[in-house]
Amino acid sequence: MQQKLKYDNVAYEDILEGEIHETITSDKWDAMIMGEILEHIDNPVHFLRCIHDRYKQYVNELAITVPNALSISNTLNSFKNIERVNSDHRYWFTPYTLNKILHLAGFIPLYHEFATYYPVNHKGVKAVRNVLVKYLLTRNPAFRSDLVMVAAFGNK
Repeated sequence: MQQKLKYDNVAYEDILEGEIHETITSDKWDAMIMGEILEHIDNPVHFLRCIHDRYKQYVNELAITVPNALSISNTLNSFKNIERVNSDHRYWFTPYTLNKILHLAGFIPLYHEFATYYPVNHKGVKAVRNVLVKYLLTRNPAFRSDLVMVAAFGNK
C-alpha cells in the first residue's frame, strides 16, 4: 500500500514483502540505516535474514543502532536489583550478541562503536556529577547508552 508522504524522494513500503520500490532497485546504495528498530522485532535473525536476502544486490552496508545492554544506567540498576526495560523492547544487545545475529543472518560485521544519545551535561545536575559521568563515558565507552554496528551485506 502506497502512502502519501510530505516528501517526494521517500520510498514507503513493506521491506519484508512485496515488490522492492524502483527507487531502491535503480541504483546501488552505500548503506541502509536501521536506527533503534531491532530491539522491537520478535525474531531479529529472521528479520535481518529477510533484509539481507532482499537487498544484498542493492546495498553495500547495514548500519544499526540499538540500546546498549552494558550501559551505565543498566549497570547501576543491576546493583539495585532493578531491570528497567522499555515495554516495547524484546531484546538487549551487546557487541557480541549483535555480531552473532548479524552473522547468522548472512551479514559480515565490520565494526562497532558506542554512543550516547543524550547530552552528558544535563541541566540541573551538579557539576561534579557531570564531570564524573563525562570522565567515565570517555574512559569506558562500553558504558554509553547505545551500540552502533556496521555490517556488510555478505553473499550467503
